[in-house]
Amino acid sequence: MEKKVRMFRIDTLNPNDVTKLRNRSIQAINGLKLCLQHTEEIANMKTIGEKYKTIAEYMGLSQEGGNSYYNYYIPLNKKILFLLRNGNHNNTNPDLYNMHEKLGRPNKRYVIYFKKGNVFSDNSVTFLDAEHHTVTYDVNALDEKASVVAYINSLIELFTDGETTFPPLPIMKATSDASLELSSRQYPKSLIRLTESDLYEIIMESVRRLIKKVL
Repeated sequence: MEKKVRMFRIDTLNPNDVTKLRNRSIQAINGLKLCLQHTEEIANMKTIGEKYKTIAEYMGLSQEGGNSYYNYYIPLNKKILFLLRNGNHNNTNPDLYNMHEKLGRPNKRYVIYFKKGNVFSDNSVTFLDAEHHTVTYDVNALDEKASVVAYINSLIELFTDGETTFPPLPIMKATSDASLELSSRQYPKSLIRLTESDLYEIIMESVRRLIKKVL
């Protein structure tokens, strides 16, 4: 039988606890800003597990056995408590949440998981008294540097305001840009060196052609 935990943890925290959890958000933001300096390295990592684990460590998530990382935070600009959880699977087992929420529910939960075949979505429901967000990404979500940057920026916004809009990922380069890059690789530019006599001959040939057209 599911254990009912109806109160919100934020309502029972003393000022020192609030400061501690808000400082945790400050540390997460600072860590993510540092992480922004290594986005290309993260995008080039071999597996999605390495990528989200690295980002999780920058923002101070704790490993919860297996491939899940989580922690509780109070954002800078709002007095709410939220759970952030990263992993490779979803978890809707009430016993798991009840175990961690014996002293009260968070106001919000953000469960972000990367799994092959996932289609991006950001669904919000009421689950175990809290506003529960499930954000789904495929394993290729962080394959582009621009995608890593967008994902990190959305997390920084979450730690700042207690809410964010997660972007659909990956962010692919525009086709035109990709075509230009391909074209430049297929047809590299050549350096042509001209002597003064070569230049004189080119000019004289142009003059002769122009005279013929006029005559």
